[in-house]
Parts: sequence; C-alpha cells; structure tokens
Amino acid sequence: MNRKSPMKENRKPQKGRNLGEQILLGKPAQTLAQKYIPIDPRYDIDPDTNKRVERPLPPGLSEKDKKVLQKVRKRAHRLDYGINCCGFHFGRSAVIGFIPGAGPIIDMFLEFILINWKASEADLPWTMHVMMITRESTSLLVGLTPVFGDLFIAWYKANSRNSLALEKFLVERGRQALLAQESEGDKVDPSRNAGR
Repeated sequence: MNRKSPMKENRKPQKGRNLGEQILLGKPAQTLAQKYIPIDPRYDIDPDTNKRVERPLPPGLSEKDKKVLQKVRKRAHRLDYGINCCGFHFGRSAVIGFIPGAGPIIDMFLEFILINWKASEADLPWTMHVMMITRESTSLLVGLTPVFGDLFIAWYKANSRNSLALEKFLVERGRQALLAQESEGDKVDPSRNAGR
C-alpha cells in the first residue's frame, strides 16, 4: 500500500499563490518551501478558482473525532497560517515568537493547549503524544535562539505538523473501524455477497 503523506498532497505550485514568496525568494526557494513546509491544516486551494476552500473531513470518523479534528485544525491554522501579509502566510506563533525571552515560552504554552486539551480528547496512544510533544519541544528549544529561532518557528509550523499527524492517525482509525463494520456485516448476512 503506497499512501501519500498528508504533508505532501496538493503541493503543486499554483498561479498567483504566494506572490511575495515568488518575488522575494524566487522559484528555487519556493520549490524547497513547498517540499518541506506542511500544508495548511484547515484550507486547500481550489485549482479552478484559486481560492481557499475548507478541507472536508475524512470519511469514517466518529462524531467525537470529527469535532476534535475540526478544533485542532482551526487552532493550528490560526497559530501557523492565520496572517497573510504580502503573499506570505504566517501565524500567531511567529509573531509571538518575536517577544524577547517570553515569546517562545508563550508560544509553547499555546501549542501545549492544542495538544493536551484538544488532541487528547481523541484518545490517542502515548506514542502519538510523545511525537507531538517532541515537535513542540523542538520548536521551543530552537525558538529560544534570537532571530534564527523566530524564523525557525515560522518555517517549522509545529502545530500544523501535529494537526496533520493527528488527522492521519484518525483517518487510519476510521478506516479500520469501517473495515471492521464491513467484515462484521459480511459475517451476519452472507447473502449480501451472493448477487455479486
């Protein structure tokens, strides 16, 4: 099974998108950015209209998981992509990070709210929590470095990475639940397959 990572999907350069990046950084830098920066967890770009559209929720999720994913996507978008200035998308995390000393710590607090209060409602395994906390800790430790750390926070987008990892986990759990329901239905009513 060869599945695409949610961070890699829809990464083709689009006309008129991120004009500031195209002008200031050039095509090679924009190509690198598209390869390594995670996609916006909340919005996709409609290729026909070149406008933002909210990403649909994946099929197979329980109502509880849908609510959790919507909350996490919304908060991650605000923290990592909520501000658009001259074609550059950055979030509150990048702005807060510029506060000397306290900025990265405040940012870490907001990121832990995303993980511990929102994502933990999805009954995640401990390994998933450890990976999410590792991303946030990396963002904090590098973010303490003046100037470079602030740029790293704006580039790394730990909240979006965590949101996409949560989505990938919930999609897999939903897929397994759908398969279990189908196999349970096949055991109960074998005549369903007789007409195929």
